[in-house]
Amino acid sequence: MLTFDNVRFQYDSEDFSIIDHLSFTVDAGEFVCVIGPSGCGKSTFLRCINRLEEIDTGVLKLNGVSYEKEKKNIKDFIPAVLVSLAASFMLMVFAPIEIYYSNQDQFWFEIKQLIPVVACLFVLLFIVSLIILGIMFLINTKVYNIGLAMYFIAFISSYIQGNFLVKNLPGLDGTQPVWKDYISEDIKTIVVWVVVSAVVIAFSIKFKPVIMRKAVSIVSVCMFLMIAVTMVTVVLTTKVADKDYEMVVTDKDEFEMSSDTNFIILLLDAMEGGTYNEVAQNHPEYAEIMKDFTYYDNTVCGYTFTKQSIPFILSGIWYENERPFEEYAADAYTNSPFLTKLTQKGYKMSLYEPELYTTDEELYKFSNIIKNKTGISSYVTFLKREIQISGYKYAPFVLKRFCMVGAQDFEDFRANPDDCKAYTYDNETFYDEAKNSELTTTNDKTFKFIHIWGAHVPFVFDKDMNRIEEGTYAQNVEACMTMTDAYLKKLKENGVYDNSVIIVMADHGYGLSYGPRNRQHPVLFVKGKNESHDYTVSEAPISYDDLQEAFSRLLDGATGEEVFDYKEGDERKRRYLYFEYEHEEILEEFYQEGYAGDLDTLKATGRKYIYSE
Repeated sequence: MLTFDNVRFQYDSEDFSIIDHLSFTVDAGEFVCVIGPSGCGKSTFLRCINRLEEIDTGVLKLNGVSYEKEKKNIKDFIPAVLVSLAASFMLMVFAPIEIYYSNQDQFWFEIKQLIPVVACLFVLLFIVSLIILGIMFLINTKVYNIGLAMYFIAFISSYIQGNFLVKNLPGLDGTQPVWKDYISEDIKTIVVWVVVSAVVIAFSIKFKPVIMRKAVSIVSVCMFLMIAVTMVTVVLTTKVADKDYEMVVTDKDEFEMSSDTNFIILLLDAMEGGTYNEVAQNHPEYAEIMKDFTYYDNTVCGYTFTKQSIPFILSGIWYENERPFEEYAADAYTNSPFLTKLTQKGYKMSLYEPELYTTDEELYKFSNIIKNKTGISSYVTFLKREIQISGYKYAPFVLKRFCMVGAQDFEDFRANPDDCKAYTYDNETFYDEAKNSELTTTNDKTFKFIHIWGAHVPFVFDKDMNRIEEGTYAQNVEACMTMTDAYLKKLKENGVYDNSVIIVMADHGYGLSYGPRNRQHPVLFVKGKNESHDYTVSEAPISYDDLQEAFSRLLDGATGEEVFDYKEGDERKRRYLYFEYEHEEILEEFYQEGYAGDLDTLKATGRKYIYSE
């Protein structure tokens, strides 16, 4: 039986009713024919019967079941509240806290400083989500159902891709991803979104809206509980470092030089020797820039990445994955023969290296590293950085590049001492200061280790240090030479170049794809105090394992041509440990048996150093 009782229907686009106060009954088995001219409402009448259109007023009964115009019920908005709660918690609470606990050694602020920020972001996103879905709810039930489904799809898809497709992303140690290497992840993300969308849409078509809303509610509650339990587990099982007072690497005295003796190590991150050689062929002016230097073209470094390279360069102590890295770093800075000799000779030491990986008190022997109570100078910047962090984890891969943030980027809002600021190793800052800063002098002998971004990705500089959209690694190498030129000119202009030992080097080389190749071949330029001669190139087989002895000889007055025992043509096996980025617990041993640029002579020994707590 079909019954219409005082039914009225009007299209939103029309100013009159298509069906107005229609009442009739059709008994079971009856045949009824509806006739009339085109546009009189026949099709609309049928669409109301099969509920493709919702009637405005009245009652429609089919076999005794009443279908009235769906009234807005506040209970129908509960799914929107629950999915907004779960999504906001995942993005603005779980993501920042999980990332903090996984990388807390690289952040200067405490968890108690993070909590108010994530709470604010959570409330903000939750309210915005409710407002958007609430507007849809008030507009139209269909609009609300569509909006709810889309929000749910975004929530589930983000959860899947952010927790299961990001294992190959680098941490927050300053490493910039080469996004073209993540095409497969881009595709996987698209597949996830398509599959989730298809499932949700198919469910919505098969079941009534009320069933769909119940499903959204149940899944959202389950997801929220699962995420909350995971976060609580992370918090309870991870030791939190006390950061009431933090060692802060400042820019203090970066351009203060001795009128007596300076020992300067200028470290250009990821500057590879083979690429430099290619670039130098087109730049004869480099021979003038590096006049007085000996360039050791056949050099093999110790490690593939900065984290291991810096302590090794300064100490000569190998890290073989046998203990927590923080313990090794503390040992390296404390027991370095080179740093010990500098101290004995009365050098005022400065270490411009923002990522120390240790909290050892010995680091306070560097004049620019100070004890500073952690404080936040700009909560607006803090909020922006935390939003970026959430995006880095949960945004689709095509959007992650806009969310890239490193631990160093959080220095923007550190409350710094009045007389200095936290050291940042970006190229532009160094270049501008090398050209424009005032250089001051002291009677104290000075040692400076200056680590700058150098040739590292992203490739955003041309040879003149102008920012460009899409550069190349070779252009970054050229930019490094431009920065080096500016720095050396500053020393010359202020009369402290001649009395300075200067080493221009890289922590490691660079490979256009992940792997050990090319990353073992860094640049190494050496000039002793009062050394003067034409630019010299040596192919002596040098290893970074030789640096401690070389540094000691330079301190004693040797020239850059005299600091190594090895000569061109000497045969030598040089050790190199490759850190597998995807597997932090593994170091693989290689030996370079020939020229550093000849990758065929780089041989794996088969030995791996595997750290297990």
